[in-house]
Formats: sequence, structure tokens, C-alpha cells
Amino acid sequence: HGSEHSFPTRRSSDLFPSHDSLGGASGSIGNAERQFVKQFLENPDIVAAMQDGDIQVGLVNWSTQAMSMNPNGFTMSSSLTGVQAYNWLTSTWYNATTSISTALSFSQNVLNNKTGSEQGDRSSQPGFKQIIIFVTDTGTAPANGVGCVYQSSTLGGGASGPANQFLYAVYAGA
Repeated sequence: HGSEHSFPTRRSSDLFPSHDSLGGASGSIGNAERQFVKQFLENPDIVAAMQDGDIQVGLVNWSTQAMSMNPNGFTMSSSLTGVQAYNWLTSTWYNATTSISTALSFSQNVLNNKTGSEQGDRSSQPGFKQIIIFVTDTGTAPANGVGCVYQSSTLGGGASGPANQFLYAVYAGA
């Protein structure tokens, strides 16, 4: 924490967990993925920031197709709970293959729908960040550069996404 690119908890941010719903996600690995999202949303710092309107969260479940939760009728909400997220991810699980490009593209489209979010478009606020948290159990390496268009251009290394956007990957596997 403290660096310009640290994970924000007390500034205006849109967070977007993007959950992998492939075949392995039905067992212990899938439960670990859902538990990560649930526990993340139950973290006291995240809960407080959501209650203060500093953070709003959207949720996508994906595989070869993708769907958005639309928490509380919005693309992103500041009142989504860990239990709501866990139950939705469990109820919308389907068995297909991992498509990283599909997941990132769909997540980006929903994340960019600021007018559909509970807090509205806050992207002009100082320090605003938008974050995709990519949760997967795939052991397949993505194609070269597949995440670059979603990662902040301020990080270099071929990243070409919006300067205020960050992509974090969480791997759940054996």
C-alpha cells in the first residue's frame, strides 16, 4: 500500500470480480473461487468503503459465455454482500471451457457501463480507479498480450488500457 498503484480501499473505485465458471468450478476449486469473492466482499475495509460509497462492485460469471449479476438492479452496486455474490455464483454455474478473452471483454463492457451503476459515473473524480479481479482455475497461459488492453498504460510493458484501470488475477487450483 502507499504506492500509486496499490489496491484502493478508501477512494472512489469500481471493482469487478470476474469469476470462471468452467467444469472444475463445480468442486473444491470452484468453491475456493466463490469463497474468495465472498470473503473479499466481507473484508471490513471493503464493507466500510462500500457503505461510504467509495467502492461499488459488479460481478460476472463466465466461461465460453458470460453473464452479469446486476446486483440490486445495477451493473455495479455498493450494497452487494458476500453471501449474495456466493449464492449467485453457485446458482449460475455452468460447465464449459475457459475463454479468457471472452471474460475480459465482457467484464470490460459491463465495467464501462457507468450510467447503469448505483453510484453513477465517477470516472472524473480525482484518484478514481476501476479494477477487474480475474478469478480462474485455468492452467492454460493466455495468448501473448491478451490482458494488455485491460491493464493501465502507466505500468508499461505493452499495457494499453485506461490509465486508471488495473487487472488483478487470482488463481485457484491444485
